[in-house]
Order: sequence, then C-alpha cells, then structure tokens
Amino acid sequence: MKRLNSRRRVVLSIALICALPALFAGCSKRQPPAPSVSLTSNTPIKPVEEYNVVRTVDVQVKKLEGIALDAQDNLYVAGADGVKVWTADGKLLRGWPTSGPATCVALDGDGNVYLGQQTRVEVFDREGKPLRSWGKEGRGIGELNWVTGIAVFEANVLVADAGNRCIHRFDTTGDFISDIGKRDPEAKLDGLICPSPYCGLTVDKAGVIYVTNPGLTRVERYGLDGRLLGFWGEGGVQAQQFSGCCNPTAVALLGEGRIVTAEKITPRVKVYDAKGEMLAFIGPEHFTKEAAGLSLAIDSAGRLFVSDPGDDKIRVFQQKK
Repeated sequence: MKRLNSRRRVVLSIALICALPALFAGCSKRQPPAPSVSLTSNTPIKPVEEYNVVRTVDVQVKKLEGIALDAQDNLYVAGADGVKVWTADGKLLRGWPTSGPATCVALDGDGNVYLGQQTRVEVFDREGKPLRSWGKEGRGIGELNWVTGIAVFEANVLVADAGNRCIHRFDTTGDFISDIGKRDPEAKLDGLICPSPYCGLTVDKAGVIYVTNPGLTRVERYGLDGRLLGFWGEGGVQAQQFSGCCNPTAVALLGEGRIVTAEKITPRVKVYDAKGEMLAFIGPEHFTKEAAGLSLAIDSAGRLFVSDPGDDKIRVFQQKK
C-alpha cells in the first residue's frame, strides 16, 4: 500500500510540474513531420574546437539582459537602466535611458537599435534618439506577453514571445504581419514550447530564422512564411545534448554554417555544425552560478560575446589556434 501511495505521489508531482507554468505551459514531446537531424548516441562527443576567455568586460549596466554588435564591432548592451555602447577596445561611447527594463536588443542595417521589453518594442537611432515604439500586452494576434528575443531582417522585425509561444513578425514601423511557430494540431505541429520565459532567435542573411524551442530541447529553422524548415537537438545529460526540460535558451550564428547555443541551470555555451554535431563546449566554470539567461553575440573575427547576468559582465571567447 505504501509503494502504491508513493507511485501516486510521483505521478501527481509530475502532473503538477507540467501544469504549474500556465504562462509558458507545454509538456508535449510529439515530433512534427519536418526534416530533422537528431543526436541519438549516448556516447559523449569530444569537441574538436577549443575556446579561451580573452577578455572580461564590465559594461556597467544593471541586470544585464541583451547584447548586440554592429558592423564596426561596437558592443550594445541593455538592461534595467538603459542602453550603453562600447567600442571594441573597451571605451564607452554613449548611453541612454529607456522607458523600462530591457529583455533583448538588436540592430538593423542602418544602425538603428531595437530594444525589447516584456510587452513592448522601442526603436532608437544609433545615437539614442527615440524613433518609434509599439506593443499591446495580451494574448491576441500580434499582442505581446513576454518578449525574450528580437532580430531584424530587411523590413522585418522578428520578436520572440515566450509568453505567447511564438515569433511575431512585424514591419519596421510596428505593423503586425504574421505569427510564426504557433501550435498547429491539424498539421501535428507542437510549435514553440516555453516552460519558462526563455526563447531566443536569430536570422541569417537569407532570412532563415533560427529559434530555440526549449520545451522540445532543440533548435528549429523557419522561413519568413512560417514554414518549419528543419530542426536538430535532443535532451539528455551528455555534453552534446540539451539538459533539463527547457534548453537551449539562446542562439547565434558563427559563420560557415556553425551555430552557437546557450543554456541555463547549468550555464554553458556550445558550438554546433549545421547538422547538429557539437564542435566546441564552454563549461559552467566560466560563468557565475546565477548566470540564468546567457545572451550571445558574435563579432567580425568570430569571437563569442556571452553576457553573464550573475555579475553583469561579458566574457569574450576566442577559438584556440
């Protein structure tokens, strides 16, 4: 009888864990019918590339959340008290306050700065002059619930919304175009599953969107038309796998088809090839224990910039030669 009660308690606990995060709910693991590459080996993969920390930058921003680099490798950082811009050699260029705490930041081809807040997007020119803003809180079409990532491609502003479990596609004036990555039962697509407020994205030069799907422990690729183009990744305890129920949390593109991901709980950064084979592993010893929500950026030399919200600093990693 005691064994039966224990089993019941375990089942009930699992059910409660899946039900609690109502804002980001989703415990399904069905696989959508799309091209995929899955890592299935339980044998750890030895990384073929190694990275060293070459610099640590104190960017003087409280509750550091978002980072981005422009064409000159100037570093834009955003947090609770606004935006600051640093040169590649560590000189502060400028800074300005924002109307609320930032959750993410991105740049367009003209150097304009797109700042994500929880339920709002603000746009500034490169000097910090406000240009426009938009955002309506809610769960309706084009409304914002918990913005966690932002990217700009040509006239498209792509906003990852972990609360609404999708990517909103706007034009640069803030007019809503479409939602990408939503659940579609008829097509047997689970869509983006975000058990916690983490969902990162980036876009390549062809307009292909790379987005983390932490509930399915993988990286997915979408077209601007919303089609799921493919995915790779799996959950597990091996270094090449994504640990826990809700990783990876951030993604960036390194060039030559390589993809960089970041994870929380056990903070770590990894580099993969286009098929999802791990090339490099940067372990938790490089980050603080409080480093939940690492942000990523890549400079023109291929160095990895990783923000650590545990101490509000940025670690710069360079590949060993």
